[in-house]
Amino acid sequence: MVKYLYKTLLLLAVISLSSCLHDNNELFDQSAAERLSSTISKEKELLQNAPNGWVFHYFTGEDYTGIGVTHLVKFGKDGKVEAGGELVADLDTTFRSSYDIVASQGPVLTINSLNPVLHNFSEVTIDDVDGDQGDFEFLILNATPDTVQLKGLKWHNKMLMTRLPENITWQEYTAQLNAIIMNIPTRYKVKKNGVEVGAMLISKSSRHSYVSFADEDEDFDISYAYTNEGVLFSTPLEKDGDVLNQYLKYNEATASLETVDQLGNKWEFEGVVGPEYVVSVMGTSSVGLIDAAGSKTYNVNMLDKFQFSTSADWLTVSTEGKELKFTATANDAGKPRSAWVYITNENGKDSVAVTQVELKDLIGSYTLEYNELGEAGTATATITKGTDGNPVLKVLVYSYPQTMQMTWDQETATFSLPSGQVTGKYSSYSVGMGLLDKDGAYSTAYLTGYNATLSISTFDGTKISFGGDFEGIPVGGIGFWAYKTTEHSRSNRLGYLILAYDAVLIKNN
Repeated sequence: MVKYLYKTLLLLAVISLSSCLHDNNELFDQSAAERLSSTISKEKELLQNAPNGWVFHYFTGEDYTGIGVTHLVKFGKDGKVEAGGELVADLDTTFRSSYDIVASQGPVLTINSLNPVLHNFSEVTIDDVDGDQGDFEFLILNATPDTVQLKGLKWHNKMLMTRLPENITWQEYTAQLNAIIMNIPTRYKVKKNGVEVGAMLISKSSRHSYVSFADEDEDFDISYAYTNEGVLFSTPLEKDGDVLNQYLKYNEATASLETVDQLGNKWEFEGVVGPEYVVSVMGTSSVGLIDAAGSKTYNVNMLDKFQFSTSADWLTVSTEGKELKFTATANDAGKPRSAWVYITNENGKDSVAVTQVELKDLIGSYTLEYNELGEAGTATATITKGTDGNPVLKVLVYSYPQTMQMTWDQETATFSLPSGQVTGKYSSYSVGMGLLDKDGAYSTAYLTGYNATLSISTFDGTKISFGGDFEGIPVGGIGFWAYKTTEHSRSNRLGYLILAYDAVLIKNN
């Protein structure tokens, strides 16, 4: 009886399976491969039918541990994708490469030739096999004429593309996005329907937000990308079952980020506007003025929330509406001079260095002072003007002169020193200069594309200090390495000559 029952059940299962298979054949006129091919064709057409392209919110790092950036992309019928956005300093510059949609676990968008924008975070080396944990191949999860949801094929972060309206140019969108980056505060009170329930800090360099609630011990760490209207969280913020919209819109009048949750509750991230806000909107903590009497103006919101004072009577600060103006009398001393502008309010204090200086004031001889692995060191240095009018820094390394090209920015009274320069010789070997980080863990060595910012200070003689960053890592000095030939690379490198940490150039009288 049991055997008969078993055979009966098995027969019913086979009949049922046959029935299901029959139903599938009736349901689909095409094979799975044909359906996928049709989907790929439709989604490729959808991507191409956005005349002004797409806003691509891109997230790096496994489990969203990296940064969020915003690209602008346009897919052509010729198999080429055009890319720009916040990574490109020149708003008129874009980069083209090939793309395709292929079958792999479903329809996959692949950027299949090198694009400096879209491959920026996915490039790897033998010594760094993960790179910045960015993707260049994306599984298409869902696609509509207005939004495309993607998932990185390697690092699995979900990303979003939204159609860019035709009434805004790429230059306008990027300029608006850059203004958001500069203008939004970094500290916030979190309010739900007007009631304060927590706080949020954001890091503009790491592109992470840190949200804490008064009734919870655990903080929420969420990466974000900027939009031209605010920010987009990489993943939803959820509080007591309330899931917040990932888009937070910036309210310039109140310096707040605003959104709602799925129940309609209003969430406001109210900016705590401290003096660092002024420095952030200015985009610099170092202001340069020429020797002649004159002024410089910056546009900053909410200036009535701050008090300003200066450390020298030759420099005054005035405000009117959104205008913040620094005014200096003529500098007839024949040498640079600096003063502090102090910014204060109930949320703290900050300062901006104003230096009245021109390039001609900085030509001369210097002593390079530095720390090398715990030992103090010095080297002879000079700043001259090259035949093209740009400044040239020369440093004597073990009696061998090393020459570095720089540029001068009068607006900020700073030099820019590019890394990876071939600077001269040491005996029969080629020498190159690279940037060092403050902690002694990283250097750019032979790599190009990075710059140190050299700031001027005259509070105690004329001093030039090394700053800036590479890949978000603060610059702490410069190093010189010897190479077998002028083709500088890791395999061609022999070793370092000088590692000048905490480097400062002191002008000789």
